[in-house]
Amino acid sequence: GGGGGGGGGVNGKYKKVHASFSTRTFAPTLQDLIDAVTKAGGIWTTSHTGQTAGWFEEWSRKAGEACLLIVIFVQAYKDRFTPALKMEADEIDRLHREKGTPVYLFEEGHQGSQVLSNLIDGSKVMGDYPAWRRFCDDASNLVDPNAPARAVAAPAVAAPAAAASHPQVSGGGGGGGGGARAALVTRAMKEGLDKAGGGGGSGGGGVRDLLRMALFKPPPPPVSGGAGGGGGSGGGGARAANFNSKEMGQALRAAARNGDEAELQKLINDGANIESTDGSGGTALHWSARFGNPACLKLLLEAGA
Repeated sequence: GGGGGGGGGVNGKYKKVHASFSTRTFAPTLQDLIDAVTKAGGIWTTSHTGQTAGWFEEWSRKAGEACLLIVIFVQAYKDRFTPALKMEADEIDRLHREKGTPVYLFEEGHQGSQVLSNLIDGSKVMGDYPAWRRFCDDASNLVDPNAPARAVAAPAVAAPAAAASHPQVSGGGGGGGGGARAALVTRAMKEGLDKAGGGGGSGGGGVRDLLRMALFKPPPPPVSGGAGGGGGSGGGGARAANFNSKEMGQALRAAARNGDEAELQKLINDGANIESTDGSGGTALHWSARFGNPACLKLLLEAGA
């Protein structure tokens, strides 16, 4: 959806208006909004790029220049909340918090005439911002854009109290729930995808498909601390004995970040917990994605991350 808005009409406060919406938004609804912005003397700066190369950089540049941001938070948005919309939502929230950019939530039942009135008055708020953020931060609302039907992130899995918490488990005790994992994976998409060129890694599909697997595959059963069975000479048992679980986790994440596939495989074989997290809830999987290391990403996924 998109189209440029011309100036004219009332001399409203907001000259540049940028938006986030599902491409399945009802066309008349979108046009109603564009007309309201135009009548208020503003320019609608959002055009649908089809997520071509560099789409997010272009979208976020315009968002940063905008005087007002609008989220079309209707049913189409909720039913089709893709990782791309999550990226836009996080950027809108950042601009709102750090720059104070006003945000309108155009919700079901709202009319373009209401937006026009708010634009003319210079209102800074419209709609329920906290409810929108709660929706965006709930990983179960994320949808795989390539799925034939609505696919959501895996439901919460209750783990024994003694087991290491998994960052995909929504609402788990301690260490970030599903929202934290979703935020980290979308950040990895932004920061790692271009660095890896989005090209095909071993096994085909490239980083984009591997990230999709990381985000939508169900969480594995709780991983018990590796004991390196049998302890043969030079085997995993001896190495594991020289590292505590925290040190092995740090080494695992460092190998994933640096693209050291051999070291990563060695640590996995030695019983390192592939779900161990750093202070921000990031796992080795997140770090390999963020730094654009598809071989390490693939290795971790195959190991059950």
